[in-house]
Amino acid sequence: MQYWILDATAPTNTSSALPWLPYVIAGIAILALVYLYLENKKLKDKKEYYKSRSNKFEMELQQRAQLITSLTSQKEKLEKELTDSELDRKSLEDRLKSLEAKKVQPKVAPPQAAAPMPVATPVVKEKVAPKPVVQPQTPKPPVATKKYAHYADMGDGFSNAELLDKPDGESIFEITIAPNNNTGEYRVSANADAQRYALSNAQYFLGKTCQYDSFPSDGNAVIKTVQPGTVKLIGGKWMIVSPARISFG
Repeated sequence: MQYWILDATAPTNTSSALPWLPYVIAGIAILALVYLYLENKKLKDKKEYYKSRSNKFEMELQQRAQLITSLTSQKEKLEKELTDSELDRKSLEDRLKSLEAKKVQPKVAPPQAAAPMPVATPVVKEKVAPKPVVQPQTPKPPVATKKYAHYADMGDGFSNAELLDKPDGESIFEITIAPNNNTGEYRVSANADAQRYALSNAQYFLGKTCQYDSFPSDGNAVIKTVQPGTVKLIGGKWMIVSPARISFG
């Protein structure tokens, strides 16, 4: 029997034992690179998706903001048209009432006095009295006149034909006309009934004729005219030149 004796100092060839190891490492590296590439692409796709969604939401927000602005503008326009139509309706109602009141008033013919019987009067010679000396009279200064109005029935002024000579419980404004008859001032009446009537719808009655800081929550507040408004007669309308300044006590 023969025995083989191995020399411990002899080199051994281990590379021939694992020839597939470099291929495995290269394959793992390629798989890792492919995985990283796919993950990076997935992240980029997600980023692009969320970015497009963000841009879409931003565009929708801008469109809705424009829509809200447009609707707000339309709302303000409709409110203005509604206020103007309410003023026109109130003016027409007042004119109709005025015309009906004029038609109802009966025309009374003045009584005719009986013709006096001719009476013969004796002829009396009168003494001629000396003529009195007429003293020149100093002309009286012109006096301002006062008129009254329920509200500014023409929006930016008062109709001259609808002004009242005497106030009533709904005469909110007191207008003082200057002697030249084409300018004047107006203030809110101090009458309690007229002030309650004005406060029942302050935006309608006082919105275009007066300036004030804030409207009170108390409906029993007292309206004070801080500075009268000025008007000028143009045609048949007393146009508001400067609105009255008021406060609430």
